[in-house]
Amino acid sequence: MANENLVVIGAIARKGGAGKTTVLKALMSACVASDKRCLALDTDPQRALFDWAEQLKKTGAGHPNLVVRHIERTDQIEEEIAAAYEGDTADFVFIDTPGEGGDWADLVAVQCDHIITPIMLSDTDMRIGQQTLEWFERLKARADDPSLLPKHHAVLNRVRLKTTKGDEELLLRATELFPVINTLILDRNQYVEMDRHGLLHDLARLKAADKNALVRVHAKHFFEALEEAKDVLNEILEG
Repeated sequence: MANENLVVIGAIARKGGAGKTTVLKALMSACVASDKRCLALDTDPQRALFDWAEQLKKTGAGHPNLVVRHIERTDQIEEEIAAAYEGDTADFVFIDTPGEGGDWADLVAVQCDHIITPIMLSDTDMRIGQQTLEWFERLKARADDPSLLPKHHAVLNRVRLKTTKGDEELLLRATELFPVINTLILDRNQYVEMDRHGLLHDLARLKAADKNALVRVHAKHFFEALEEAKDVLNEILEG
């Protein structure tokens, strides 16, 4: 039976280094921790997301509710989403994309329910974020029915735990320029560990069960990062 509740989330930014792949890993961690099935489509030629998942399998840190595939042709995206929908094999489909502009972005966008654009607090990233926003506005202007396009969300990424005055000014500017969700992705070491070793909830449980009390202390930080990712995901879904 088809899964009418399937949600497709694409990460699009007009430059590399904005943190698309890391944000998607965090969102997938949130989904899998909530017993949701995730299919991730890595369309980036660098294959960072796909290679990460393959490495997790090799080390035994993979998860049956997480499937990551590398996609070489844009038309494969529609095929993969249709198969997940018709076969009810996923609750969420996540699409990672190259950090560049191109006609492919329009083709990805029309397959999505939500588009997220990670933005870091720097003048350069804010400028690139504006270019992504302008692309989406042009897409809406070309669409026969703009209401059928996905919702666009800006996710402020790698925000320092202790913000400076400059950070506060950029935060205010970002809320004025972009459709920013309230929850920030903080600059946490736990996301670095996730990039290296696996999903947040698995790392949190491993830390919590460690025989070394000094290691167990750090488990709470992984649970905090996981709750942060869940909050981001919930805000995206709420629109």
